[in-house]
Amino acid sequence: MDQFFKSVACLGDAISVCAFRGIEETVPLMTGSITSLASFFASGGRGRDTGTTGTQTPSPLLFDPSAPAPASPRQLLWTAWQICRRSLDCFEKISPVNKLPAQWQEMRNKLEAFSLFEHVDLELNLAGAADRSLPGLAHRAHLLGPYFSVWATEGVGHYFADSHLSCDNHMTTIWGNARTHDLPIASLVPLHAGIGLALVERLLADIHGLSSNEFQKHVAECVRLFQNTFQPEYLEIIYEALGLATRNLYPHLTAKMHLSLLRVNEELPEYFWHGVGRALYFVPSSFLPGNSAPWKALEMCMKEPPNETCRRNTVAGFVWALTLVNIRQPHIMAEFLSHHGKNPQAQEAIVNGVCSALIIWARSCSNSHDLNRMNHYQCDGREPILNLWNRYVGEACRNALVYCSAKAGGEHLGKLFRYQTTARLLASKKQGHNLLFDRHRPI
Repeated sequence: MDQFFKSVACLGDAISVCAFRGIEETVPLMTGSITSLASFFASGGRGRDTGTTGTQTPSPLLFDPSAPAPASPRQLLWTAWQICRRSLDCFEKISPVNKLPAQWQEMRNKLEAFSLFEHVDLELNLAGAADRSLPGLAHRAHLLGPYFSVWATEGVGHYFADSHLSCDNHMTTIWGNARTHDLPIASLVPLHAGIGLALVERLLADIHGLSSNEFQKHVAECVRLFQNTFQPEYLEIIYEALGLATRNLYPHLTAKMHLSLLRVNEELPEYFWHGVGRALYFVPSSFLPGNSAPWKALEMCMKEPPNETCRRNTVAGFVWALTLVNIRQPHIMAEFLSHHGKNPQAQEAIVNGVCSALIIWARSCSNSHDLNRMNHYQCDGREPILNLWNRYVGEACRNALVYCSAKAGGEHLGKLFRYQTTARLLASKKQGHNLLFDRHRPI
């Protein structure tokens, strides 16, 4: 079985963003076959592992193989994702130990997180939703439960903003007209992340071909509009999305965007490169198990940034994504540390990435069990890895618990979307609403 997993893992080394998008454009005739395969895999399906003690819970996802054949290439791609996920469920079921290798569990987690975000309208059947307001859509995502709802809420933010902009509405009306006072505080971080990504994707689509001077002007103007539109304590989440979208969609513009943001404010590139780190975790070339353990994308985090400050932010962003996607299975983080935990250049950034991710997770869902599980994980008694775990994750968990011991609210959570020392992170909790910018200062 191990040899089988290793062989399959070698198939996807050359996958790219273009390849994913090409599926939507070139294979609509496969719809019937895809639906038949979906029915086959679903017939052997089972519940999803909650990551606690092997307990299974029904999948909250609304994939129904008996439904009519997908009507669009986008629906076809979504169905293909479902087949991949169900296939991994079946492989887990027939495994001699009833468990997937860590790299394959990570792949399944990525597929679930990606699909809940990218295809949230299909996952939640938003076309049939009676309440299409942002609070109504966020409530629909909340019903999925603690883990799945976080990714779906981010997807809801993206879906809402994209739909809003598609109707020729201006960016500044997205948040002000969205009945934001009706939103639960736990939804605000993922909603800002999703909305920010939708806005940045539109920005990049409009300016990617401009000269450096025009590019810079548009970036500065967009930053000003962000300041005037969104709540200040979540503003940096929007800035971080610039790195995620640029590196995923227009990687050749990474250096150009870095310089443009640096001219606006010297701290902005820190958030940008944190977003680049998140993007590198999800880069398609590292999506399949053959590119993890060791995690090849971490090399990219070390090589692509222009200086040490940006490098720390990129590593922290990468580890942030690794932590959140796999928070139900601490052994995946332990596997990561067994390969990369002895790199002294990355230690502080790894600790910060884990700590910030755990804080955001605690503030974005009602399930504290995930943080406690990470805090008490014993690495199955493997002493060398346990020492690394205590040095990295143990310290991060303790810091996150200290931060979260105070009542939620009045926090500047946007500041967690960049690398910072432990002392600075804990001090930021006390500082509350100190802003990166004066909202009324002209740029």
